[in-house]
Amino acid sequence: MSRFVAVLGLGVLLLLAACESSNNPAGLTPGNTSDENFQFVSGEVVDGYSYQGVEIGLDLSGSLVDSIPGGSPVRGHWQASPAYEDGNVVIESYSYSLQGTWHVFQVSGYVAKYSPVDTFNLEATDSIQLVSGDTPIVYPDSTMDGFNYRFQFELWSRTNADSLAGRHDVEMRLLDDFTGELNADLAENIRFQHSDSAKTCDVSVANSFQATDVVIDILGGGCPLGGSIVLTSAISIDCQGTGGGFSTSVDGVWSIHGSFNGVTESYTVSDGSTIWTHSQPCGGPAAVSFSW
Repeated sequence: MSRFVAVLGLGVLLLLAACESSNNPAGLTPGNTSDENFQFVSGEVVDGYSYQGVEIGLDLSGSLVDSIPGGSPVRGHWQASPAYEDGNVVIESYSYSLQGTWHVFQVSGYVAKYSPVDTFNLEATDSIQLVSGDTPIVYPDSTMDGFNYRFQFELWSRTNADSLAGRHDVEMRLLDDFTGELNADLAENIRFQHSDSAKTCDVSVANSFQATDVVIDILGGGCPLGGSIVLTSAISIDCQGTGGGFSTSVDGVWSIHGSFNGVTESYTVSDGSTIWTHSQPCGGPAAVSFSW
């Protein structure tokens, strides 16, 4: 059976490393990526939780396509990696029902997280719709060229008060034998605790994420060939303690915009008063891989 394995590199949100631009199209103050506020948002908020929620949804939904009963051999279909980069998604039990053209899975399990070490309980409803030429089909067959999924989930730590809940609406399409396209609308609520020697801070984040016409080279050509992404994060921090230690000021709304053209990837990050910009050539680790 012909198969292709696709992993969207949404972690490119975090490739905001050492290069700043003097461009200031929004009329905001240009920022330095070594800034403490920027480092906290890109590292703790986006990389620590937002990116992982996206990866879990891709992983679980792609894997459950293989669990849909019935149908005939498939020409090719989307399947996420067996484990996202910071842990493993383990399904302990699930129930299945067919509701119209939607395959609905009620899932219980956990996510083993290794950096830092923790385990998160997982409860989710994952609804998957198979498509052929944008027309829903009930069972996988040789004409299938994509799928839609609605992933509603809750994750909560077994060791502390950290939690992540949200809904992901995603459309994935195979455009031809070489390219695929992703459109997504995601909403998440995140709560976690950040501590140092002087303070303990409760952090709440409300995320809204959109991916529009993100075109992927299935043969592993690096970053997306086209499309754009937008992440908006409303952040609130409540700290207990006095003296030094944690001193960031990130309360408010942050926005991250990214665009791709197959040659360069460009980003802007803003907190409403400061803007960080970055552009670099594509050609890093492949966003997807292809197998038969």
